[in-house]
Amino acid sequence: MIASNITARCIGTVIATLAMTATLTLTAPTSGQFGSRRGFQREPEYTTRDIQLAVDSLKLDETQKLIVQTLFEDYRDAYRDSKAGFFQTIENMRDQLVELNDQQELLRIVFGALGEWQANNERLSEQFIQDVQRLLSEDQQELWPPFEHKMYRLKHLKNGKLSGERLDLFVVMKELDLAEPEMQEVDPVLRAYEVELDAALHRREEQIKSSQGQALELFQNDGKNAGVILAGREIQLHKSVRDVNERYVQSVAAALPQEHRPSFLEKVHMRSFTRVYRTTLAQRTIRAAKELDDLAEDILIAIEELEMRYLIELGVFNERIVGLIKEKEPQQILHKAKAQQAKITGQSIERPEDHVKTEFAKRRAMGQRFIDQLKAILSPEQIALLPGMGTFRPDGLIADPTGKRQTMEDMKRAREDKIRRLQGGGLSIRSTGGGKQKKGDVDN
Repeated sequence: MIASNITARCIGTVIATLAMTATLTLTAPTSGQFGSRRGFQREPEYTTRDIQLAVDSLKLDETQKLIVQTLFEDYRDAYRDSKAGFFQTIENMRDQLVELNDQQELLRIVFGALGEWQANNERLSEQFIQDVQRLLSEDQQELWPPFEHKMYRLKHLKNGKLSGERLDLFVVMKELDLAEPEMQEVDPVLRAYEVELDAALHRREEQIKSSQGQALELFQNDGKNAGVILAGREIQLHKSVRDVNERYVQSVAAALPQEHRPSFLEKVHMRSFTRVYRTTLAQRTIRAAKELDDLAEDILIAIEELEMRYLIELGVFNERIVGLIKEKEPQQILHKAKAQQAKITGQSIERPEDHVKTEFAKRRAMGQRFIDQLKAILSPEQIALLPGMGTFRPDGLIADPTGKRQTMEDMKRAREDKIRRLQGGGLSIRSTGGGKQKKGDVDN
């Protein structure tokens, strides 16, 4: 029984670390063909969406489409058989694993079974791709490299872990919808970007795939830090993909006509750092104030000047927050790996201070300061027309954003009643209007 319990803990450690590695790595790479080789693959490599993209990109005729569909169905059936065989193998080994007292042997068996399954999946995928390529004409063969890059990008770019790493400049350019002559000016830069991004993605995914083999070695030599070591190696490769995107944002912007650059950069910012660049409450409030009816000219000028000063300060904050995100995100990924590793061994580690969250709080406070300045410019009636500010009524009633209608005196009495109820229940309210206190606490 003792041996069984020890082995059960060993199996649990293996499973937990496999899960952690899967969380950190997500996918494994291809061997140069389109698509992905998913680490800890649970579903078929290729999907019906991939087949449709091949039909469209390679310009397959009706006969070719029919053959490819048949090949795909055979491939999918073979994968399902492979998956069923893998789980049957694990089931057959269950008694053997429980009886093992040697953790290294346990690891060797588990990783060995997983490796054989993954190798079989790769053989199925490679055979499927070879069969598809044999169908292509010479003209279609020339379409294969750009199609392969696009498919690889679609499958792997989304697995990025850093802000800006998942950016696809081809998507941004499609949204920009340039005229053909303008696209021709940018096309050489995009072709170079496609090649560099593909290479960076392959390097990242090859490291992720090799992590499966490295995991066993690390367990044997430094089991307590295996996941952390793998995470540290992969973070650098995530950075390299992000760096390619950042460099080519500048290159594409320089190749664009001047009038399209602001729109291009705005789309890039929104896709790379959505939380930073989405419209703030202060922006919405100031814009709404500018659209109020019957604004005096001097009031409108004052609001526009206020908006200009706010946008300048907002730009400084946003730049600082982006810099912090780029600095802290890799550290957060490594901390997560350390926390998961500590959890496996029954320990815990202290969460680091969230500097990004602190900076966002400062930005909100800055925005509130400008909203207060805006209120000083407008009349009470105008303030009440702004989003979230309630509705002004000449009879002294106030319709707040929740739809309730109360006089100021009603609101004051409701608050006093609430305080009395809380105090009657053993709670007290701090004189500053702060939070609740537990029974027995004393106000100072």
